[in-house]
Amino acid sequence: MADGKAIVPEAAGVLAGAAGVAWALARSARGKAEPAGGVAEAKPDAPLVSPIGAASVQDAVDWASTHGLVMRALDGFSVVHSPFAGTPRKIPAEAFGLAYELGPLFAVLADAVRRDEEWLLSTLERTADVDPFTGRLVQLARLLRERDGAQRQTTVLGILRSDYMIDSRTAAPAQGPTAPPSSVRAPAGRLLQVELNTVAAGFAGHSARVSEMHAALCAPAAARRSGQTPPTSSAALPAGYSTAPASAAVAAVPGPCFPAVRKAASDATAPTSSGAASSPGSASGAEAGGLAGAVATTASAVASFGLPPNHSLGGMAASIAAAYAEYGRQRGRDASPPAAAGTPAAPVVLFVVQPGERNFADQRHISDALERLHGIRVIRRTLAELAETIVMASSAAEADAAPAAGTTKQPAFGSPLASRRLFIRGAAAQGRASAHDGAASASLASADGSSAGPWTEAVATTDPALARSAEEVAVVYLRSGYGPGDYGGEDATLEGSAEWRARTSLERSAAIMCPNVWLQLVGAKKVQQVLAQPGVVERFMGATRDTELLRSCFAGLWSLDPEELKDPEALADARAATDRARADPSGFVLKPQREGGGHNFFGADIVRALETWSADKLRGFILMERINPDIQTAVMVKAGRFAVAHTVCEFGIYTGVLGTGAARSFTGEGISEASEGIVVNATFGHLVRTKAVGMDEGGVAAGFAVLDSPHLVA
Repeated sequence: MADGKAIVPEAAGVLAGAAGVAWALARSARGKAEPAGGVAEAKPDAPLVSPIGAASVQDAVDWASTHGLVMRALDGFSVVHSPFAGTPRKIPAEAFGLAYELGPLFAVLADAVRRDEEWLLSTLERTADVDPFTGRLVQLARLLRERDGAQRQTTVLGILRSDYMIDSRTAAPAQGPTAPPSSVRAPAGRLLQVELNTVAAGFAGHSARVSEMHAALCAPAAARRSGQTPPTSSAALPAGYSTAPASAAVAAVPGPCFPAVRKAASDATAPTSSGAASSPGSASGAEAGGLAGAVATTASAVASFGLPPNHSLGGMAASIAAAYAEYGRQRGRDASPPAAAGTPAAPVVLFVVQPGERNFADQRHISDALERLHGIRVIRRTLAELAETIVMASSAAEADAAPAAGTTKQPAFGSPLASRRLFIRGAAAQGRASAHDGAASASLASADGSSAGPWTEAVATTDPALARSAEEVAVVYLRSGYGPGDYGGEDATLEGSAEWRARTSLERSAAIMCPNVWLQLVGAKKVQQVLAQPGVVERFMGATRDTELLRSCFAGLWSLDPEELKDPEALADARAATDRARADPSGFVLKPQREGGGHNFFGADIVRALETWSADKLRGFILMERINPDIQTAVMVKAGRFAVAHTVCEFGIYTGVLGTGAARSFTGEGISEASEGIVVNATFGHLVRTKAVGMDEGGVAAGFAVLDSPHLVA
């Protein structure tokens, strides 16, 4: 911030931030919004009054700056605090609990869809023809399937985030949760899914920090008002902010898809990955523990009327650690002897990042948690850097003997997976935390508290530097690779782009991907639209209560490709939706197959697209019902300044799913069939984003919103 002070906005509602960007206090043009689920309504034309003073905002800015809630400034080397809300967001506890209950169900569905490769390719075939980036992903998926065949890594880690809004419109109730959402209006206060993020679901680190900040700054104030002793941590919140016994709706999730929460809800204490007990009321215990520990405290607070613990950071690290342990089991390292001096250290986790990443701190929180809590070292590389340093080999000795840097070694297609272990040259040059230097063994922590044991591999060399010149990668975590800009543009090809060649090598290797290309494709908007059609979710999950729950949160979604709408009723419904969008585009969003925010079309741009775009271009998009959430007054803090605005919010639920099942087709036998091969499935945290009314997009990294946390209300 420019002057280190937080200022009260001018009466005109415009203020200049440190970067010279004016914020206008948005006014709604849509009129009054109905209250949803007991949340206090803020009328768009009501006077704006800040619920906190400038001193409190300064406290929050200081807290954020000293606790790592920061991002890189535009100058590329200094940092500023990340945009955040000054106070927690009121969210109905019932809807929030339902979102947590849906998390593992969406994880089972996503894992099943990524395994049904023929269905996925067929679903995306026509979209891939007109959307170049989707086409490249589909081309890569086909290449791996056809050329490597059964010699592929079947284990995939998904770190999913399902994003929701609560629709506040007054409308006729739906005719049951399985009714096609395109044919009914959502009832008031209904939880509706915005999208399912299957790649680079960010802000797990910062979301946990915002929850901690609000608990640290808001809970003491509430305690003083109530005459209680201010708490010293978020684990000891005052009345009104305290955790309660686990919500029955969350603790009683049916089926085998939610074992961590079911166990945590029934045990007095939850085991951590190291074997220690984690108290359900202890945030620090859950952070240090495995997925069960992370889930226990969050699930126990979902129904509370206050600030629920948020273990997005600990759960994210535990999910990656579980995949790391699974890789160790696959490599047969459970009973390895202690490493001898001069031998390679344990494999690493690779974060694939974007060059010049401004949201570095959010990612660094995760890598720090992996090193600090699980003894796992992380290296960071861009796709361009990986194109110069990837080696696939059957052993470290073979990798060290590979050609010099600047060339890559590609085993033949169809070669044994064991010959395609992933090594990165020069990784040791990044430096190593002293705690993990030398021959010390690294314990691989898993979700069930077991250890995958130390890693060793003897190398015939007396030069430790050479022995470490190529380091093995156990897990590849993608924080880039979700848009054409990460590969050199829309026109880049698999063969001609260094970034695409690097991605191909990652996918072909024995390392566990998070996600692989198949799971990334599951997040395409086209897949979301097709899954909402009658009978499609049932293909994977059967006709059960689980599918009813999933369908209950589907918004209206329509294809813009008449050729694929064979059913006359579906075709008529889609045409009626496009006619309504032309007449009143305010009720719709036009979405492409893109991630990262800033790509959607709204208002007059929808009409222009429907009227002027070619049929081929339109079929690369889907039309979605626009959700109308409740409006609340919020304090939005950015670059050391704050504005009071009428706002809406979107919240997402994180779920870690580790699936080991190979490709197969599904026949709708139910949850047991769909969850086959899933060894970890746990929902572990949440993200809340708040934006001003009238702001169409909602991405924090893209500059449209601020980070927030939930205050659960009746």
